[in-house]
This record gives sequence, structure tokens and C-alpha cells, in this order.
Amino acid sequence: MRQKNFYTLFIISVFSILAIIIPQLTLAVTDQEQESEGPKLKIPELQIKLPGLVFSDQNKIQTTTEGDQTFFYIPWIGEYIQWLYNYSIGIISLLALLAIMIGGFYWIMAGGSASRVSEAKSWISAAISGLALALTSYLLLFTINSNLVRLPSIKISAIKKVELQYNIRNDNISEMNKILGPGDYCGCILVEDLTYEASGFNEAKIENLLRTTNVNSPYIAYSGLVDNLCRSFNIDPVYVIAQWRVESSLGTKGAAKKHNNPGNFTCNKASNKPTSNSANGYTVSYTCVKGSDGHYWRHYKNLNDGLIGYFINKKTNNYFSGYIRPNIYRYAPPSDHNDTNGYISNIVKFVNKYSNNKHPEDKYTDINTCSCYN
Repeated sequence: MRQKNFYTLFIISVFSILAIIIPQLTLAVTDQEQESEGPKLKIPELQIKLPGLVFSDQNKIQTTTEGDQTFFYIPWIGEYIQWLYNYSIGIISLLALLAIMIGGFYWIMAGGSASRVSEAKSWISAAISGLALALTSYLLLFTINSNLVRLPSIKISAIKKVELQYNIRNDNISEMNKILGPGDYCGCILVEDLTYEASGFNEAKIENLLRTTNVNSPYIAYSGLVDNLCRSFNIDPVYVIAQWRVESSLGTKGAAKKHNNPGNFTCNKASNKPTSNSANGYTVSYTCVKGSDGHYWRHYKNLNDGLIGYFINKKTNNYFSGYIRPNIYRYAPPSDHNDTNGYISNIVKFVNKYSNNKHPEDKYTDINTCSCYN
């Protein structure tokens, strides 16, 4: 009975110790810094310092090269397991000594009782057999398979630096231009001439155009707000919808959908601190988050704020004045992987098709004839 108690105590103690120690290991990682410097290794960092455990110097790790791939032979996990084994032997020895002491105490206090002496012997014999098993375990494991006690280094390939290849953000422009018909346009139209009153639009027409263009657009439910904003900023709703169509298929994909950001507006860096913008009596705030594509996007808390933020940003950055062409080159430049010329033609054709603000004279056969080029 006492022998069983000892083994139970031993198992509980060992697993309790391992449960505390094992999570403290932060595995080594490879870090590809500048290509000229090559891959770097980071030695494991322990949340709790373990006595006697010293990892190999990361600068002395063995490496091999196979083709253009570099491999590291990481000994740290093997060193950690070896430390656990040695530490466990120490714990077992202490437990065995404690069990022998308990057995000795029972023997002294037996008072000649045969049953108590037998109980004391059980404690002592269990402790000695457990200690013997622990001390001979290395030999047993080595006999079974030498790799069980000689843990080889783990072969890990270095992470290669890969430059992100961005897709064109407005990758649906060609298809949309085909739908709108043939022809290319300069965009030499003053945005100030694309007024709300001249467009012939109202809330009902805005809702109908949004629904006709993309029945799944979340902007449909905000037709009244869009109408009020276009009226307040005196801008043709068709011109605005044309840009939303190119940027995000009317808010159904990309950053516009994920961040309530109809204009796909970016930031210089990530920030959880709200930034406020105001114009024409409207005020909204946004934060900045880093997207999976590497861009930092403005994030509005809801679509209502995002739509207002679109008009405020366009107004305060002078996108509602000047010629369409240089505005779009500034807003969606080719350097940011945009089909800028296709973008411009798409907007003008969309406005010519649906708005009363028509400018068929803007069509060109030679782009060099565009008088407001960039």
C-alpha cells in the first residue's frame, strides 16, 4: 500500500514540475534581416531561469547549404530535454531520500509491531527500487536505442526573405470599361463643374443607381446619407459612386469592406489613437491599422462614419476641385499598383452614362493630346 503511495507521489510531483517548467521555453526562431547580413538565430528565452541550463551560443550553430537554401542544426531542444532528465533524476533522488526517511521514522516508531515494521520496509524498498530504476534508466534507454539519450540537433531551414508582389488594386477596371463601352477619356474635366444640382440626382436615384450597379452594396441602406453629403459638398453623386465602384465594387471587398473605408484611404503608420477630421459641419474620427498587404488603412468604427469620412477627406485634400486627371493620378498613382488611366476613363464613362453632367468631348484617341495631362 505504501509502495503504491510512493509511486503516486512520485508521478504527481514529476508531472507538476514539468507542467511548470515546460511552458517557459520560447522556441528558437530564425529571423531574416537584411539580405546582406543573412539569416539570424535567436537563442531561446526562458521566462523562469533554470539553474544549470545553458544553451549553446547561437553564433556557433552548425549550418549547411543545399542549393539556395540554408539549414540550421538546432541543439537547444535536445539540451532542454537533457536538462529535464538530469533535473528529474535530482527530484527523484530527493523523493527517494524523503521516502527512506519516512520509512525510517515508521521503523523507529514501530515499537516492536511486526505490521509497522513491514510498513516501514515497504517505504524503504519502494524508495530504493524507484531510485535504482531512475539511475539505470539511461543505460536501459541506451541499450534500446542510443538516439533516445543522444538527441540529435533538429534540422531547420532558414526563412527566406520574399518581397511582396502586390496585385493591381483596381484589377477589375478593364472588365468594367468593357461593360461601359469603348473609348478612352482624358479626365480633363473640372470637378467643380460636376455639381449636385446639374447631376439631376436625388436620394431615390442614388439608391436605384447603387442597387443597379451592385445589388449587394451596403451603401444602398445609406442612400439618404449619401444624398445629404453630396448636396452639402455640392458634388455629383454619380462621380462619387463611380469611384466607389472602381475602388471596392461599392464596398463589397477589400479595405473598404473590412475597415468601413469607402475611399481606401491609407495612413503613414498604425495607431489606436483616434484622429478626428471635420468639414462642412461634419466631424468623424478613425484609427489606423496595418493590413495583410502591408498598407496602413484608415479604420472607421461604422459605415456611417466611413461615408462621412470619405467626403471630409476628399474635401480637405482638395480632391473636389481641379481636373479629374491630376486628382486621380494623385489619389491612385501607378506607383501604388493602380491602372490609373483605366481608372480615369472608367469614371468619365460612368458619369457620361448616368449623370446629366456629360462630357463626350473628353474622349481621346491619342493620350498625348490630353491638355491636363497629370
